[in-house]
Amino acid sequence: MGVLLERSEVDKSLKALETVIALFYDYCQLSVSIAATNRKLARALKDTAVIKATSQYPGITILIIPAPLVRSYPANVPIANTLSAAALIFDAAGEVDLKFSKTVEKEYEASINELKKWVKKLKVRRVLSACSARLIL
Repeated sequence: MGVLLERSEVDKSLKALETVIALFYDYCQLSVSIAATNRKLARALKDTAVIKATSQYPGITILIIPAPLVRSYPANVPIANTLSAAALIFDAAGEVDLKFSKTVEKEYEASINELKKWVKKLKVRRVLSACSARLIL
């Protein structure tokens, strides 16, 4: 039975797979971070939407104190609606990103486990081939 791959080719393949797995791990961490940031941004937008506003100066709306939205401040309504809509968008994006990050983590774990099995089999085969080479010599 002949050699299917040279040792240098196998080593290059292992190094390439190691790089892919390392970057996949970074991607997992990034996806979790994006999901958390979307949620934090949605929360901040919701908190900002309920701040009272005054429009004493034409064309300028000044946010002054945290309080529930009151109808007597009509200058605050468009701002609050915009911020609330943006909060809903980021909250939904955060939920989607969180589900995606969990899926990515599962795939990463499955990939790393398969790679570990493959490397273990490869090491066993290398040891066996080294032993049989010694026996032949």
